[in-house]
Amino acid sequence: SPGRPTELEAAADLMTGRHTQDQHERVVSAVTTACRQCVHGFSWAEAGSVNVLLTGASTLLHAGRTEYEAPVRDLLRTLSRPLHATRATDDVTFEAEATALLNSAVALLLSAVPAIAMAAADLLVHLTALPGDSNPPSPMLSLLSGSGPASPLPRFGPHSPLRQPARQPAAWQGRRDMLSAGRAQQLIAKTQAADTLLAVLHASFDSALRTLALRALRGVSQHHPTASQLLRSSHWPELIATLSEPLGTPFLPLATEVLSNTLDAEAAEAATRLVAPQVVNALTGLLARASSSGVEADRELRNDVLALAMRIAQACSATDRETLLGGGIFAAALGMIAQDAWACAPPQGATRESPWAEVSAAAAAARLGTVPLPPVDTASELQFELLQLALGLVAVTSATEVPPIAVPAVRDSQLVAAV
Repeated sequence: SPGRPTELEAAADLMTGRHTQDQHERVVSAVTTACRQCVHGFSWAEAGSVNVLLTGASTLLHAGRTEYEAPVRDLLRTLSRPLHATRATDDVTFEAEATALLNSAVALLLSAVPAIAMAAADLLVHLTALPGDSNPPSPMLSLLSGSGPASPLPRFGPHSPLRQPARQPAAWQGRRDMLSAGRAQQLIAKTQAADTLLAVLHASFDSALRTLALRALRGVSQHHPTASQLLRSSHWPELIATLSEPLGTPFLPLATEVLSNTLDAEAAEAATRLVAPQVVNALTGLLARASSSGVEADRELRNDVLALAMRIAQACSATDRETLLGGGIFAAALGMIAQDAWACAPPQGATRESPWAEVSAAAAAARLGTVPLPPVDTASELQFELLQLALGLVAVTSATEVPPIAVPAVRDSQLVAAV
């Protein structure tokens, strides 16, 4: 409406005016009114005024003026709705103002006020889930050929809500004058979002905030330039550390998706980072823990980790591949193939446990240790998916020849008999 910019500008003038900046009650009321009138979101042209309000209100809040907490939350909540244009070139004309505004919002991820940090993370989750994503993520589970795009496998079993992008109101769908996820991702890539979200994982012990931060990381890492920034962040180890969280936490599936997104962005560089000993150990340990659980969500996670290992093996160099195989994941995949085969049709004199017992001995030498698998349900679609992934990993790692480090595991696994 014609009055909306006036309300925002008036609130910004009150916030910065020499004679009015100390009239806090009046400023808070003006910001609240401006957000209420922009219930469907701000426009590109208003980005500059909104940034004045957001930076001013957050500064006062962190200086001890607690009455500004609600206005800051209101601004972030309204900003999570799509920016809309009044002219076709608004997204270009006001790009600098919009980027500065997002930078101000990203900085609030590290706010000492938990509700503000949560609102800033939720903003990024919503912006990266808007309609019209120009760079959607590739499927996590895929059987990879030596070249060409991945062939997606069907995902079986119920999806965790945390794996699904946030759904936006139907009224926002198809609005050409509104900010799309692709455009939002371009702006976010010009901010410090990637590094700051990783810093949240280091600085915060709040489980809800860490979950939101990982959801936001999953969203922003769908855009290749931002995923590349993750790989080069000094806080990269914080993402790897989440792989050691207990089973059942939402961090684990989110972290594996983020790692997969980095492979989409820069396969060779990401693979080099992901074959570091601490990463291989973390992935191997996670695979062992998820394999020992009978919970369906953990079995999905087990498959995701194996799919991630297969993608790493395909993208890394021959030398790095030996590091990956030496970590025990290859031995675990061989054991999964043998255990599945024996469960379907045990040969005379063999039991379900005997092949895995032999494989676990080889795995122990590879520092994996014994991984007790639950009884195999041969009719399970997730189990069939696991078999596909295990065979895929073996195929990728032995495409030319079996690396010497993997020969003992192949010999002890009775792979030929299992196949």
